[in-house]
Amino acid sequence: MASLFLAYFPRISVYWWLVVLAFVAAVFAVGWLRDTAEAPRVRAERAASAAALWGYAFLLLVMLVLSRGVHSASDVILEPFRSWRKMFEGTWGSLEWGCLILFNGLLFLPLGFFFALDCSLRRKEALPLGRLLLHAAALGGCTSLLMETLQLVLRRGVFELDDILHNTLGAVLGALLWHGAEALLRCIIRRNDP
Repeated sequence: MASLFLAYFPRISVYWWLVVLAFVAAVFAVGWLRDTAEAPRVRAERAASAAALWGYAFLLLVMLVLSRGVHSASDVILEPFRSWRKMFEGTWGSLEWGCLILFNGLLFLPLGFFFALDCSLRRKEALPLGRLLLHAAALGGCTSLLMETLQLVLRRGVFELDDILHNTLGAVLGALLWHGAEALLRCIIRRNDP
């Protein structure tokens, strides 16, 4: 199990963390300077949400592509739900397959969460739940497809259809999590208003 964790989340060097932090700071600065007509609090919220969204997307690129070593060969696995079948085979490795599915979903959960947060702060009215989830699925799917393609082309991993499916589901769950948290927050605010 530990070997799966270390293989799935490679150790990121201090250099890469500094690059990610510099990227986040640059995105925040651009967001802050772009919305000069808005109140400082609104500018800060929008800049921070954009920095979180784009910063996490860049962190995914670092974790899944840039910080990994080059493999001698690249592989493509297009069999849908292969990892689910492996998980339910009942062998000792089935726990590792279950963890792999969970990690793939959890990896993209913050992306969907930050996307929904950014949408919420940039729109005057709330995006309907169905459209929000559809947009989160598109973002998660396209981002995952990009990462998998880069892994294949740069020989940094295996292009696997299951990864794209699990990553997309994680992004949708993240957006759903934000939607629920926002609804709960509105309910609490309404209750506390005299």
